[in-house]
Amino acid sequence: MIKFLLLLSTACALLSCASAVTEQEDSARRLSVARSLYYDLTDVRQFYFVHVDLAGSAEEIGLDRKELAEFLRLRFKNFFTGFPLKELPPDKNGSPKDDVVEREWAYLSVTVWTVGSDYPVAYHINLTMRKLRGGGGGYEDASLGYASAKALKSERILKDAISDMMERAAVKLLKIQGKL
Repeated sequence: MIKFLLLLSTACALLSCASAVTEQEDSARRLSVARSLYYDLTDVRQFYFVHVDLAGSAEEIGLDRKELAEFLRLRFKNFFTGFPLKELPPDKNGSPKDDVVEREWAYLSVTVWTVGSDYPVAYHINLTMRKLRGGGGGYEDASLGYASAKALKSERILKDAISDMMERAAVKLLKIQGKL
């Protein structure tokens, strides 16, 4: 019986080690997939554009682009620490200067689109993060929901959704760059 218990405990220990290796391998595989999907963002070092756009009935129901833009910039500063927001240095024609390393520059854009005027008002929020030129599709995230126009204006429904998407985008960027 003692031999059986020793054998059983050894087997459990081996399975436990195999499980840990499997988790590490799984984590490495997920990182590899993320890097291949978002390869164009691996060299991003700074952002030149953080922007909010309103579409559909958003302005009609009283959403404030300026307020959401300020909120977006604040969340950018909170979540994208280490990625400065700078003005893209232009040449005399307004194009990026020749010495700009384009693969290091990215932009982040959020579009809030609504349909409806009172209740229900459906909303779709889309976050896009891409580098200056070329490359792959970048990173996108979206949120979909509905609420009353009053709730969308006065409660934190949209801001919470934007904040969650910003956090996911920052985590994704940091992970694919090996910083997290």
